[in-house]
Amino acid sequence: MEPVQNTTGALTRRGFLKTTAAAALVAGGVSAAGFAALTPKTASAQSDEKICTTYCNACMGCPLEAVVRDGNVVLTRAKEIEGAPIDQKRMCARGASIPTLIVQEKRIQYPMKRAEGTERGAGQWERISWDEAIDTICTKIKEYQAEFGSGSVCSFTYGTTEPRNMYNLNRLENVAQFSHQNRTTDFALTQGTMYTAGGFYYQGGADMDLVSQMSTFVVWGHNPIVSWPNAWHYIADAIENNDCKLIVVDPNKNTIGQKADLFVSLQPGTDAALALGLAKIIEEEGKTDDAFMQQKSCAPFLVKESDGRFLRKSDLEEGVAADADDFAVWDEATNAMGYASTAQNPVLRKKGIEVAGQRCNTAYSLLIDRISEYPIEMVSEVTTVPEETIRTFADLLCRPGMADIFQGYGIDHYGHGFNTIAAVSVLRIMRGMVPEPRMSYPLNSSGFDETETEHPAIVQSLGTFMFNDLLDTGEYTFPGVTAHMGEQVMELPDVTVEQPLKMLISFGANIVNSAPDRNRTIEAYKKFDFLVTANIEWCDTADISDIVLPAATIQEVGGPIGMNGCLVWADKAIEPKFEAKSDYDMANLIGRGLGLDEWFQEEFDEGMKHVVNTAMGAAMGIDADKLKEAGVMYVGAVPMPAYMTMTGKLQFYQENPGPIENYGQPMDPASIALPHWEPPMEAWPVTAGGFDTNPLAEKYPLIVTAGTRRFRVHSYYGQNPLLREMEINEPCVRINSVDAEARGIEDGSYVRLFNDRGHAVAKATFSAGIRPGCLDIDRGWQRSQYISGCNNDLTSKQIVDWTCPTYSYHDCLVEIEPWDGVVAESQE
Repeated sequence: MEPVQNTTGALTRRGFLKTTAAAALVAGGVSAAGFAALTPKTASAQSDEKICTTYCNACMGCPLEAVVRDGNVVLTRAKEIEGAPIDQKRMCARGASIPTLIVQEKRIQYPMKRAEGTERGAGQWERISWDEAIDTICTKIKEYQAEFGSGSVCSFTYGTTEPRNMYNLNRLENVAQFSHQNRTTDFALTQGTMYTAGGFYYQGGADMDLVSQMSTFVVWGHNPIVSWPNAWHYIADAIENNDCKLIVVDPNKNTIGQKADLFVSLQPGTDAALALGLAKIIEEEGKTDDAFMQQKSCAPFLVKESDGRFLRKSDLEEGVAADADDFAVWDEATNAMGYASTAQNPVLRKKGIEVAGQRCNTAYSLLIDRISEYPIEMVSEVTTVPEETIRTFADLLCRPGMADIFQGYGIDHYGHGFNTIAAVSVLRIMRGMVPEPRMSYPLNSSGFDETETEHPAIVQSLGTFMFNDLLDTGEYTFPGVTAHMGEQVMELPDVTVEQPLKMLISFGANIVNSAPDRNRTIEAYKKFDFLVTANIEWCDTADISDIVLPAATIQEVGGPIGMNGCLVWADKAIEPKFEAKSDYDMANLIGRGLGLDEWFQEEFDEGMKHVVNTAMGAAMGIDADKLKEAGVMYVGAVPMPAYMTMTGKLQFYQENPGPIENYGQPMDPASIALPHWEPPMEAWPVTAGGFDTNPLAEKYPLIVTAGTRRFRVHSYYGQNPLLREMEINEPCVRINSVDAEARGIEDGSYVRLFNDRGHAVAKATFSAGIRPGCLDIDRGWQRSQYISGCNNDLTSKQIVDWTCPTYSYHDCLVEIEPWDGVVAESQE
């Protein structure tokens, strides 16, 4: 075996050029001089070059062209998209740095296994062949499944090429009947937007054409200039061409906040209170769009007091078929009960309606009762937003013309994130701001052709928060709850999930870096008997693995994706560097190694046809051959006959909510039936609104969040030397000078953030944009890039709302102090 030492360290520009040149030569590539001169002019001057369709896998999946010379991608550039109604020819620095990414120093080049006799994380590796790697992996899978059951092997099929299509990875984990590890990340945004509005408006970019038409646009808990830079120009167009008023809501004044007509700085975790307070003002001032709510929402539906469910035709008549069922309303035109599909003027504001022995209230009347709990005085106290600013906010929302709210991931990262997203949706529904129902074109990533309806399936879905208990005892117990359903109250007992875990296979992402409470994540991962990681570049998760596999980049694989209103079939621009393989090929090798050959007969291009060739595609005249020939097809947003909610209408009221990710946990439907505000589970260092300060704040008085950065997507691109040279080359924490001076911290000095879960050492940067009492630390740096600790050593895995279990990255209290320059052994 060839011993390999995993190394870390910073690269200078000269070192970078040496490294990329050497890597290219190893791969049969170009000279250092060739790499040093990557410009459109010099690239197009070569007679042996080819131009390939590709895309950037950083955030929005922007279509690109790759200039290939001598088997190397030497340049990426934005691609012209024919038929697009808006200018989508865009590329940011992340897309431009792809040629560097492919050959960077941290690229995993060949399969490796942990050196015999060394501990996980010691950094000692032996190079092995693909045959040995796959044989070892498959032997372990068979042994564990035979002794401990199929689910004892768990897979994390995030994919190594995001935005990704994980068709074959999903096929593998289902056919092999693994357990599935869920990220438990951003579920509040997912569930909140799907349950209330039936879709991620503006999240996938397919409906960005609407933004340019806005007269008022709210960016709430989001910083798209930095995180999704190619979305900003649509907002800028609206400001420049449509006199759009931009409102930005965030505790800290971020990049887009500097462009705002109204910047609203609020106490972290109080967004739901602000939204519901705004809703109360809009209702009291008679500025709701009643006609919109009557036609498009659940507002007029009658809700039974007995069980909190909508009254339906099937409750009142026998033999009503499911597709003929309808929702009961009170029709003002006839002063009698009617049905939503036929009523001429359904009432919105009415309570105490008796129908067939059932006492009912309209859903909107229940919402009015709820928002009455949020008078402006209380909202101002809780959020610290002045009453005048709140009223200005409400006035701007009600300006003539199109308006909408672009809510981001920042506001779902608290213990009650679902209610925050749902509260923002209330404003959109009341003001008629939600666009007509449509969706981004869906590709089939299920792992099976639409005709393959009979197939094995994963054993169960598991959250990382369950791992410590499952690995220790084979069991995880969810806490019981008191469930409220209308006038009924039921005690739901604990639920125990039994699942011994022995092996984890992680395809892509970097869960050790990105999961909260990193120390407990590492503790859990090290308890797996065997851990396999496949990734493009070396990462924290690879550090503690037993086998590491080199994954190919998009440019080395190609294939279809659907993002930003486009369908793209990326060319395989170059052969995989070193010994890298695609996710698809890795799944094939493991599947065949397990004796599941019948499920893994197709090679990549044939398998990808199932991704594109769907019933919807056929109806739209789209198939894989046409897409492959075109390279890029603009399809925009696909119109839908109804909103993709449980009722087909916009819903601020949830009659029978279930989790978007079901682990078997008991739930209290009342906890999200109507949105409400509760203080953050931890990040509440104040007393306001009748809620006392969290006692933990006496010890840890500062709230820390981890904001997005322009030149990375979480940890991805975070080791790209070209981008590091453009930004910064070490973790920083932004702090208001008021908090810094109170602690003797100097600008540019090293500081230590800490709480009971861990610590992180970073460089302090003074910023007047950071709210006093708050800190903003970089996310995504690998542990090896920190002097000591890591930002996710500080965060918590605690979940408080089991109806929507999601990680609460920003719900975190810390203290900060000057760093004494000492790294204790216990801190490493």
